[in-house]
Amino acid sequence: MNKKELQKTLSAETIFDNGAEPETGYNTVCACDMMSELLAVMNQTRRHNHGIILLTGLANPQVIRTSELVDIRLIVLLREKKPTAEMVELASKCGITIMSTPYTMYKSCGVLHERKLNDVQLETGAD
Repeated sequence: MNKKELQKTLSAETIFDNGAEPETGYNTVCACDMMSELLAVMNQTRRHNHGIILLTGLANPQVIRTSELVDIRLIVLLREKKPTAEMVELASKCGITIMSTPYTMYKSCGVLHERKLNDVQLETGAD
């Protein structure tokens, strides 16, 4: 899925567009409000997770900083939340796109699941 398709699917507004898209498009969704949990989950992901979309209800600079650490380049803020000016400035420096959707996390996840986007694939002990 590309950014334009995502924007249409989630009735989202693009607040800041980094201009770049992964070759594979955005095909994986991570829904998280706790940045410590995001770090833990992304620390356990398989190497082939690319094009990850972060869905979050948080609108603070830590979301940008944490996303940069785990190589997430597209953040969708839920429930029509808007980023602060500091968030937009950081996103610009980090190359991260920010969108805002009126949908809740539950609805956003459901809509993207219907469109066949993937969950983050965690490493198992067997690999």
